[in-house]
Amino acid sequence: NSIPELIAGAAKHNDVLIPFGSVDPRTGEDAIAGAKHQAIELGARGFKFHPSLQGFDPSSEQFYPLWETLQELGLPCIF
Repeated sequence: NSIPELIAGAAKHNDVLIPFGSVDPRTGEDAIAGAKHQAIELGARGFKFHPSLQGFDPSSEQFYPLWETLQELGLPCIF
């Protein structure tokens, strides 16, 4: 399933599900735009990342703009 479908499914059952989104942080500005879209337009309430599967180090400075965007949106992240 795609992220938008998962978010929409969670919205239908918002009494028991909280929709979390995800983006590929390695895509830079596209990841930021995707995160904003999922949060603002689709209603994601947080984001989940799999560093070992997605092949990135969350502590790398190149990902700070994405983390800052998610912080500004007030959304939690799970790694």
